[in-house]
This record gives sequence, structure tokens and C-alpha cells, in this order.
Amino acid sequence: MPRTKGIARHEQSETLPLFAPSDPTRSKHGGNPQSEAAFERVKVTLNARQKAVCSEVFLAREHGATAKEVAAKLKMPLHAISGRFTELKKAEVIFETEHVREGSRVCVHGKWRG
Repeated sequence: MPRTKGIARHEQSETLPLFAPSDPTRSKHGGNPQSEAAFERVKVTLNARQKAVCSEVFLAREHGATAKEVAAKLKMPLHAISGRFTELKKAEVIFETEHVREGSRVCVHGKWRG
């Protein structure tokens, strides 16, 4: 996989949010109206949260960052950003490393991936 793949997607930040058009948990809750309504309420913040998470991982350089570290830095609960980590990994913008800190997998931005 070429190293530039993640960089190109990061530089095209207007393409974020990566997975917001429909509720990504629909398969888990089966179209529950309350869950659908909850997703509609948070959908507007996904773009900003994806960018914030991506920026924090990028700024961590080769050291990388865990979801717990980014949540603490952004003063947000872990559950509010863990999904953004998943989306960015799926889009190959950030990548998991073999390192674990405080029980969490360390991720690096594609630019710093060795």
C-alpha cells in the first residue's frame, strides 16, 4: 500500500465526514427510530470531530496517539471519538501500529507511517 494514500485523503479534508450519510450502527439496532434520531442529532458534528481526531493523530507524529489520549486532549469522552478513529482507519487516513499504551492501540497518521 503506498504511503501517500492516507496523505492524499487527509489533504482533501473537505471529503470528511467519511461515513456520515447513513447511520453506521443501523445493522446493530435494526433501524430503531430512537437510534436513527440520535444519529441525525450527531451527524452535524462528525465532520468537525473527524478533523479534530485526524489533526491530533497527525500532530503526534511518529509517536502516534491512542483514542484515550486524543479524547483527553480534546476534553471529550472516549465514546464521542472512538468511532472517528474507526472511520479514519477504515479510510486509511490513520493506521494502527503494533504498540499499545494504557491498553489502547497506538495509531499514526499516514504521513508518519514507517
